[in-house]
Amino acid sequence: MKYYAYAELSRLLNEPVRFDKLDDYIHGSTDPVLVEFLEYLKRPNAELFIGWMEQWKELREIVLKGETSGSFSDYLRVQGHTLYASFQQFVTPFLFPQLMRTAESGMLSPTLEYVTVLEPDARAIIENVIYEQISRLFTAVHQLQAQKKVTEEQLVPVIHEVVNDQITAVLNAFSKRSYVHVISYVEHCFSVLESKGCTVRLANWIVKQLQQLKLNPDHLRQLSDFQQKLRSGEVRVENKGTRMSGSWLKPVLTVGTLVVFAGLITWIIVFKPWSEHPDPQELAGGSSFTEFTVEERKHIDSLLKIIQPEPLFQYSEEQDFYIEGRELMVDARKEFSNTKVDNFYKAWEEYLLKDSMQTPQKCKELAKQITKDVLPEGFTKLSEKKNGKPTFVRNESDFAVQVLVFNDQPGAKAYYCELKKDEQVEFNMNPGEFIAVVAGKHAIPYQAATESIVFCEIDNATISSLLTSYVLKASNEYSFKFLISGTNISDFQLIDMYGVLELNR
Repeated sequence: MKYYAYAELSRLLNEPVRFDKLDDYIHGSTDPVLVEFLEYLKRPNAELFIGWMEQWKELREIVLKGETSGSFSDYLRVQGHTLYASFQQFVTPFLFPQLMRTAESGMLSPTLEYVTVLEPDARAIIENVIYEQISRLFTAVHQLQAQKKVTEEQLVPVIHEVVNDQITAVLNAFSKRSYVHVISYVEHCFSVLESKGCTVRLANWIVKQLQQLKLNPDHLRQLSDFQQKLRSGEVRVENKGTRMSGSWLKPVLTVGTLVVFAGLITWIIVFKPWSEHPDPQELAGGSSFTEFTVEERKHIDSLLKIIQPEPLFQYSEEQDFYIEGRELMVDARKEFSNTKVDNFYKAWEEYLLKDSMQTPQKCKELAKQITKDVLPEGFTKLSEKKNGKPTFVRNESDFAVQVLVFNDQPGAKAYYCELKKDEQVEFNMNPGEFIAVVAGKHAIPYQAATESIVFCEIDNATISSLLTSYVLKASNEYSFKFLISGTNISDFQLIDMYGVLELNR
């Protein structure tokens, strides 16, 4: 919607705007764009809100011209007004498209600091786009880091592009809902410390810049602790080829927040990606990498609001997808070049076509034959996969799930684990690799052409999940997190925390 400044509106109406004459103005105008704006001014408190916008010079510049050079300042103190939430709703139709254009252009200017004025859902969308642009800026840094020989002089100019006061100001405008993006930015910055060209001087400067971010008190304290260790020599980052150990990285963003929130937060993003990773622990609790923060939970909720997943099949209560799905799975599924994985799905096909359903009691008895060490033939335990970036999968669905990770090449390795409800697994994953999640209950052994594992109790969600797999896209993220949720076919899904997966079509 186009915004008209008060002076321009008065000129078009041939008199100072009178809000008690809006209907007269509407009936007398032939300009549909102007009429739309006048209709909008009939909203409650519009006269007050227009007055605020006219007095707020920088905000007025953005809605009229798309940009401002002034950093964000609430000098009118409207954020403390009881009608501020209503004002956010009022201004969003004018402000949102302007900020979206700026964000998509990659210009991280003071204009984007005004994202704070948007209503919450629109704000989350813009903040996500801004973070994607910031994340892309790290590409040059990571490419330079990948070189065998790199000096501080080479690192400094490219780091200045991504670590500066303007980016700090934009990130400080983010809502708590997008706190996960701020932490991810910190992760990117800390990855520089592993570069052979990084010196104590550069590391100190980076940490000092990060301390300007609006982090929670626990995170700020941990940054200060790290800075002290850096200055005392307890942590070495000089370009001598010495790798930093996990012993000092892990505390940087630890689970200390548990004390403050009395157990509500059990995961804080840690700076693990650039350390030497300890062996991933399947189903382990208490790790700082293995839970979702309150901020991440809110981010997941916002993702679900913004992008509702479209089901693979249209399903209604009148039809039983499972009855037709057994044959559909055989006919519709794609074959994989990875023979281990393809044999796994062939075993499922055979099992479904035999219709060898068991009673719940019999299923429980058969399931006792499956332990964590039992794998489909040719597969390796998923928690032993160490090549790639740290990846975390948690199952909060009402199903048990089979998680497969593999490279779809003949002879390539394939990894497997079963997660029951509220279980989780840590491993590492590379771009281009596949991940699939199969839902069911009571895993049991099944002998087909190869020894495999299937679920004894299956339903429509099982069939749908057997036909779904994903590919990990190239990403600047330093870790990946996925949450499995749902109670039936209509809402069973793999929630992609950072938007790094593509459906394998």
